[in-house]
Amino acid sequence: MTNLEPLTQKQKKKWNKIILIILGTVLTVQFLFIFVYLFDNENNDVDLYGETLFGDFTFYQNKIYASVPSNGNYMIEQADIQTFKPISDSYYDKHMAIDKKNVYCGNQIIPTLDPSTTKSIGNNYYFDGETAYFCAPNTIQNANLGWRQGVWKQIQYNFFEGKKPQTYFHLTTLLPKSDKPYYAILKSNTATDGSKAFYDGEIIPDAIVQSLHQLDNKYDDGDVRKSRNYFADEQSVYYKTNKLPIKSHENLYTFYIENLFNDVYLFDPTSGNVFIGNVSFDKQNAPYKVVSKYGNHVNHALFLSKNGVFYYNNQNKNIEKAGENPFLNGNFTEIAPLIFSDGKKTLYLESGSIWHNSRSNKSLVSRSTYIFQLDENLQANWVKMGIVSNHHYASVWKNGDAYFYFDELGDTQLIFHTIYKIKDQSTLQKLLADDIKIDKIRQLKRDKALIPVNKTKILEAKTKY
Repeated sequence: MTNLEPLTQKQKKKWNKIILIILGTVLTVQFLFIFVYLFDNENNDVDLYGETLFGDFTFYQNKIYASVPSNGNYMIEQADIQTFKPISDSYYDKHMAIDKKNVYCGNQIIPTLDPSTTKSIGNNYYFDGETAYFCAPNTIQNANLGWRQGVWKQIQYNFFEGKKPQTYFHLTTLLPKSDKPYYAILKSNTATDGSKAFYDGEIIPDAIVQSLHQLDNKYDDGDVRKSRNYFADEQSVYYKTNKLPIKSHENLYTFYIENLFNDVYLFDPTSGNVFIGNVSFDKQNAPYKVVSKYGNHVNHALFLSKNGVFYYNNQNKNIEKAGENPFLNGNFTEIAPLIFSDGKKTLYLESGSIWHNSRSNKSLVSRSTYIFQLDENLQANWVKMGIVSNHHYASVWKNGDAYFYFDELGDTQLIFHTIYKIKDQSTLQKLLADDIKIDKIRQLKRDKALIPVNKTKILEAKTKY
């Protein structure tokens, strides 16, 4: 092995200079973001002193402003104050307005719509008898305006001259001309002219309008609602406007993992296959079974297969294998949320996150979901002693002579482990008191009356940022 030469004084100075430049750049960027938005005086004054007209629109100093989510207030220069009014009484049209001259989506004019005949037809679609538009209630980032450009334009606007930059805007989409009137269908961002179906203003390819329907979204408590993103007709299945490689049948359904509401999964009970969005899990590993639908101590939904444990990586948009399936050789039961026993072993799920911790960088490095094996001196049977609080914050279990706390609050409540060992009888009684508060549970953890357990890592699902 070659020994590294020590840095000379000159080299040290060079590296120190590089580090200072990097730190200075990072701090400058952070400062600029804060600085330019704190000094957006017009935006602040509209919020403080403006008179709310309706929905997202405010009247201030004889001008009308639209509140654009993630971007603040924008003056609508073309607005006619005397005739400016909501397009409908629906909350879902709160970003829409109309006057004698124009139809407005936020602060943007929707071209070619005739304000004298335009009406809301539902699901954020607008039709004047000839022309139809979709206007999204949420906003998207302006891909044509990078952050450097945005910051510089904001500085120009705040302190010199110029127009306030629009880094976010409502997406508007013109629907194709049709000889039939458009109307809304289903309870989603969908509409039709009777022959073609549209989602977010884009065509759903080959959809059969007469049989198009929303798939059921099933919840753990037995509640069933309609999915807003997954559809099927008598032949095909769709995620938004993506036609999926699966045949339609009545047993298909979608589901979320508790607390992971950005990820919705489609499950096919016939084949055991799973989709997330328009991404399919590998059919060769089907059938799949979700480990648990509880989500207070997970960052990923884990799916079991005879060939391993799989999960969706939302950064690279791929399905990845976390490891071999540890449940294959035992008859495991989920005795409490995320905790499994087969009478011999106890396995459980737990989450973890790694963050940069320097002065200039507090960003996220990675998130993980683990399967651990509990390595305490366990007996065969777990005995449930009771629940923690009337609000069911957790449950208390006995195994042999030891007592354990099985948490259901999760990381968001600063309870970072799924299982803790209970120190003594005094702690046990406090936990089983009906009126115990979450702050008291946190205090027991800080006082080491709730003790992290001994465990062995079986596998890890990890997403890097």
